[in-house]
Amino acid sequence: MILVLVAGGGKEISMGTVMRNFLYNAGYQILCIIIPLITMPYLAHRLGAGAIGINSYTNSVISLFTTFGLLGLTNYSSREIACSNAEGQEELSKTFISLCVIRCMLLAACMCIYLPVSFLSEYTLYFLLQIFLLLYNFLDISWLFVGIEEMRTVVIRNSIVKIASTAMIFLSVRQESDLGRYIIINGGGMLAGACIMFPQAAKYIRRVHVGREDITKHIVPALRLFLPQAASSIYVMFDKTMIKWLTGDVVSVGFYDQSQMIVRVPTMLAGSLSTVMLPRISYEYCRENMGQIKKYLELSMNLIVTAAYPIFSGLAGIAPTLIHWYLGGEFLECISLLQMSCIIILPVFITNVTGVMYLMGLNKTKELTVSYASAAMINLVVNMLFIPSFGAYGAVFGTICAEFTVLCIQYHYMKIHIGSMHLARRSVKSIFSSVIMLFFVWQVGRLLGNGVMSTIAQVLAGGAVYILCMWLMRDSVIKDFVSAAHGVRRWKGKCGEDNL
Repeated sequence: MILVLVAGGGKEISMGTVMRNFLYNAGYQILCIIIPLITMPYLAHRLGAGAIGINSYTNSVISLFTTFGLLGLTNYSSREIACSNAEGQEELSKTFISLCVIRCMLLAACMCIYLPVSFLSEYTLYFLLQIFLLLYNFLDISWLFVGIEEMRTVVIRNSIVKIASTAMIFLSVRQESDLGRYIIINGGGMLAGACIMFPQAAKYIRRVHVGREDITKHIVPALRLFLPQAASSIYVMFDKTMIKWLTGDVVSVGFYDQSQMIVRVPTMLAGSLSTVMLPRISYEYCRENMGQIKKYLELSMNLIVTAAYPIFSGLAGIAPTLIHWYLGGEFLECISLLQMSCIIILPVFITNVTGVMYLMGLNKTKELTVSYASAAMINLVVNMLFIPSFGAYGAVFGTICAEFTVLCIQYHYMKIHIGSMHLARRSVKSIFSSVIMLFFVWQVGRLLGNGVMSTIAQVLAGGAVYILCMWLMRDSVIKDFVSAAHGVRRWKGKCGEDNL
């Protein structure tokens, strides 16, 4: 079934556009999953735990500067572009230019603070090399293309940069002393990719007069959105910094970062859905089309719940075999850290619907701020209590507490405003199927040992068992996917007959 939306002024917007953008973004996220799977074990063996820890620590500081320096513009920009795009090219151009000016001003202010901090650190060289990444975060204009729902341009750019950077890593990074080279390749490649986006933007932006009011009107709304982003950054990025400060052990930072990188990889799939749906929901909200918004949220919640539970249990099940061959003997500490970290997959997946799609899409920054600020305070307290005694495990526990706090608060607000999503009822089939799947995953791991083929067999067996269980229980999402695949096969067969 093809859903067609009728926007203001009688303009028809096909659901196919939304699906196409989702597939573009999902394809890129799959690439983002595959590339770390290839580079992480290589870097772990070549650079070692110490260098990995230094990179993780300096990168976390860059993330903090980016989050606080951009003052909420990261998600605000794509949302405003989506709304201004509906008002015509002139308004779109004014919004784009105004946001670019603000970003440049913030970058200048940020550099004035970042450079002195770099020279005062024991890792001055690596902090200076991370400037490429800092510049990329401020100069990247992919939010323009996300806002106008032109994901193809962003995906192609990012894919080229990812593949080229990966090739350079394998060619150039050989030993621990090559850490600086790795940082340059990573940040420099992303910065180069950001620069080549500007000529593409000329297709959608024309020269217009931008006054002071056009620029300043974005500051206060962006600051409102900055508060929840700043709060969330405390427990998403500040954990690594706190491990270093409270324990003085940079190796533990490396262990924690590697486990978090693995567990965050599958959350990219949920992020790809929210990235596509955020501008679409913002677009519908500008037209007060709440009925269509609720349909989007229900569909998204079904997809998210169906995917979250098997990914959580499956990743926890393959962790022992995966870490042995993937990261090597030096990183065996990551096994238990990864299994513990898998718990955050559930709230992270679901808050892509409750937080990004709903609260952010409907401009409910107050509720968003309350959820993240509450989580940040809980995370900070838990970290202070548990990191000194339990190190990286204390940080993982703090993150789990924070993520579930966010989920509970955001789901409560969404339930008040648009009604219950019946999360528990939606989860029953998925939980039951995931438990059965986990049993098979463990058994395959015990039989085949810790090799690459063991992990592959676990993934294939687990996926097959989960899909079969969901199919036998007549789950609507699985049935829809099977029906869609059958429809594509029939369409291809018909095309083949027509060509004869």
